[in-house]
Formats: sequence, structure tokens, C-alpha cells
Amino acid sequence: MTAAGKLIAAALLGLLLASCAAQRAPVVTVNQAPVVQPSQRVHVVVRGDTLYAIAWRYETTVDKLAQLNGLAPPYLIHVGNRLVLDPPVPVEPAAGTATAASGVVVMAVPEPQLDTQPNPRPVVAGAPVLPPAPATVPQAPASPPPGPPAPASGWSWQWPATGDITRQYDSNGQFKGINIQSRPGTPIQAAASGEVVYAGDGLRGYGQLIIVKHSEVYLSAYAYNRVMAVHEGDQVTAGQRLGEVGGDAANPGRLYFEIRKQGDPIDPTRLLPSR
Repeated sequence: MTAAGKLIAAALLGLLLASCAAQRAPVVTVNQAPVVQPSQRVHVVVRGDTLYAIAWRYETTVDKLAQLNGLAPPYLIHVGNRLVLDPPVPVEPAAGTATAASGVVVMAVPEPQLDTQPNPRPVVAGAPVLPPAPATVPQAPASPPPGPPAPASGWSWQWPATGDITRQYDSNGQFKGINIQSRPGTPIQAAASGEVVYAGDGLRGYGQLIIVKHSEVYLSAYAYNRVMAVHEGDQVTAGQRLGEVGGDAANPGRLYFEIRKQGDPIDPTRLLPSR
């Protein structure tokens, strides 16, 4: 290589090194959206499951399960399906600037600083200095007086069976309904009108269980039926016979009764008439 060629090659190498040193990772401005990291429970569908039964087991609602899993009425599920039970938990990213694995520098968007101070007026020599006028605070409109309380559910409830309460609802969650002691074979009646959304023995610990949907808010359940007189999809009226009191080996003649409001157990005696 001639001397001129060596000089040209050295010049090209210098330019290449300078351009590499000048290159930096591009700066991308993004909004600070929370990073979602899934930590969710999953239920695997088994034979006999319905979406209402799964919602009852995990103390949630059918609407929530349907939204989480992209289901639409009539909520068809199949054995082996994996249903997500909880929404993902959002995790806030660390404040400041971070460099992603791709080498892109991510910077937080700074909040604009607004000058909220009023412009000062010039002071003329010899003029009296007046105190600043007090700031006027607009008066908040008077809130209207509260109206009468709304009814607990919009309709009246009735007792599902005759008998004495032998165990009360526990607000700490240890017992989520009430036990009504009655004679085996005593009719079990719908506490309010609605649709039978579950009738079977697929939920462990309830025996033969009937669940009635009264609205988008309220469900009621009747456990330990000796005989079930209704089927899923049946429309029932308040007082209609659903089944017969059965119980189990430890508690013959027992009806376990539960009411849920938006998926959460509540004290049934707050809605049932006094007796």
C-alpha cells in the first residue's frame, strides 16, 4: 500500500470511530403506565361445573369471571378449561430513568411547572402601599338533604323453611349463612322469585345444592336437599317448592341457607322478615 493509500485508510478509520462514539441509544418519552405482572388463581373446569357454581365456590360473580375470561352468555365452559379467577395485579414502575433490554433509554415525562404567582405591580415612589385584597373563595353549594334510605333489595324476602335457627351467620367469615333445623322432608321454598342457575351436588360440602338468581345483585342458596324439585333454567316464584329438607349424617333435618350480594355472603336475617 502506498503512503497516500495509508493516509486515506487512516482518515476513514478515524471517521468511523468518531461516528460510533457519537451514536447513543435513542431517547423515547413514554407515559408512566403501570407494569402488569400476573399473579392470578386459576380454576380447571371439571365435569359438572357451571360458571355459577365456580363463582359461588370462589365468592365472586359470574360477570367478573366472564369479563376476565372473555365469555359471553350462555357462558359455555368445557372440561379442562382454565379459568382465571382474579384480575392481574398492577405494579408501579420505579421512578426515574431506566434502560430497557433493547438499549432504549426510557425517561419519565416531567410535570410542567406552572407559575401560579400573580404578576407584581410596580411600586411608584411616594404612592401609598395598599394591602393586597383578600382572595375570594367561592361558596360551595349547599348539599340537598339526604333522601329516604333505599330498600335492601327492592322486594320482600320470605323464610325458605320452617324451623329454628341453630347456627347464625358469622360476620368474621367463619360461617357464611344460617342453619335452619327442621324435620326431614319439610318443603324448602324459594325465598324470592328468580331463576334456578344451579341444581346439583358438584360443590363439595353442600350436598344437593340449589342456587337461585334473583337479580344481577342477589343470589340465594339452599343446601342439603333430600329431594330437588327444580332444574337449572327453571323460573321460580317466591314461596315455590324447590326441594325437601335433608341434612347429613351429623345434622339430619338441616337446611343451610345463604344469601350473597354481588358475590359476597351477607347475613340472611337482615333481609328475612322477623318471626
